[in-house]
Amino acid sequence: MDSILIPSKAGNIEAAIKQPATVDDINWVVICHPHPLMGGDLRNPVVRSIADHLFEKNISTLALNFRGVGLSSGSYDNGIGELEDALSAIDYLKTYQGINHCKIGIAGYSFGAHIALKTTIYHNIVAFLVGLTKFDTEIHRSIKPSTELSLVIGEHDSRFDSESFDYISSKLSTKPEINVIRDTDHFFSGKESLVGSFASNFFTNSFRHRNNL
Repeated sequence: MDSILIPSKAGNIEAAIKQPATVDDINWVVICHPHPLMGGDLRNPVVRSIADHLFEKNISTLALNFRGVGLSSGSYDNGIGELEDALSAIDYLKTYQGINHCKIGIAGYSFGAHIALKTTIYHNIVAFLVGLTKFDTEIHRSIKPSTELSLVIGEHDSRFDSESFDYISSKLSTKPEINVIRDTDHFFSGKESLVGSFASNFFTNSFRHRNNL
């Protein structure tokens, strides 16, 4: 795993890249961590499990630290600046790595899932959302019907806003994939590997479909 610094509006954003060495035609997933003010960073166990499982499927990952976390410049910005950070990571892959948007996806956990979901307003990319909590109504107004989503929630997660998610689901052309993990809550303790497995299956199938269009 290699560490890099990505230019953004807040300065440099720290990211960890995990890239298979033997694959020429590479798909990429940007991974967003939980809330920065609650200890979230790119070393979070759920984030790492997603990266590890995707690596096993020859999918490259870029896990970023939001502004003010680790070596990233700036400070917490109430989700506004963190969205800019995630968009900067996507732009980095498109501009500096020359990756086609069809080969880029995004994943996020908790606060990071909210940020990942909002990036789909700006880019036509698939999104894998873990432990999605309440999100703002801009998504209600702006989500694209073509957006492809996969959701993982814990059976006992009281933070999930099912009513809001059902509303945006009704605006999508393709019904979101929803996986409920039993005997766990918002933190997925001991279930991280299962989350990673759902991620690898979703992105493998999504990229296969998109790359064949």
